[in-house]
Amino acid sequence: MPPIPFYKMTAGGNDFIVFDNRDGRHDGVLAAPATRTGLITRWCRRGYGVGADGIIFGALAGAALTMRYFDADGSEAPLCGNGATCLMKLAVDERWLGDRKADGEILLQTAAGLVRGKPLGNSRWQTFVPPPVEESPVEVRLENGEKVSGDYWRVGVPHLVVFVAAVAAVDVRRRGRELRRHPQFAAVGGVNVNFVEIIAAGAIRLRTFETGVEDETLSCGTGSIASALAAWRRGKWADAFARGELPVLVHSQGGSDLQIRFTRAGAGFEKVNLETAAYGVCGGELFQWAVGSEQ
Repeated sequence: MPPIPFYKMTAGGNDFIVFDNRDGRHDGVLAAPATRTGLITRWCRRGYGVGADGIIFGALAGAALTMRYFDADGSEAPLCGNGATCLMKLAVDERWLGDRKADGEILLQTAAGLVRGKPLGNSRWQTFVPPPVEESPVEVRLENGEKVSGDYWRVGVPHLVVFVAAVAAVDVRRRGRELRRHPQFAAVGGVNVNFVEIIAAGAIRLRTFETGVEDETLSCGTGSIASALAAWRRGKWADAFARGELPVLVHSQGGSDLQIRFTRAGAGFEKVNLETAAYGVCGGELFQWAVGSEQ
């Protein structure tokens, strides 16, 4: 089979392989779950493939982009904040949309709803996501009897936010695995687990164990949003944060800072967005091989 063109993108160290599916060339793979999963897991596996946290198939529907997102284990997720930002950045750089923009914004349809993005210059983007859903605080009992308290949020995908004294001291891989597949979250297929340290009013440090990657990632866009909202709730910060006038600064493990803004609207939220930098790393061609065989 002919080589498959791809792009490698990153936002804060959260990295992705992006495929251009505007002409439907990848529809056959998308419609074949077993083949798709085998290829995705191999392409994402560091040391054997390109290496990535996830795979994005980008296309167009009228004046809007569309995205199908798959984690490194081949499972499909409704939303990835950093992935959406990377796809919009790529589409602008490669002129997928030409001059078709709505008030300077890029529209992106995801399985979680409509995402809007706006380039800010210097590779930074402001990405608006569908309104998060706030659930009640939860208490998780581990097999050893230990109880872990956290806040449960849905930002397109489910997130558990656990507050700690210092994220540097957390064994994220071990603790993340304990909580990620806990039976308490079986109904939603497990949760992304975010460990949050509040530095000051409006500033947090975050480390995230992501589903699908089954490990810590260097950044997580939807996790940053869930953690910022939970920290705002817990810290009872100034009203300016709830009006979107001040951002919550999120220090990620990858060393890049994200800014989260939101507006409280009744019992919910609106204008929820993240600001981060997205970059193209490289482009190239993948040599497709049969699943289960050597290249």
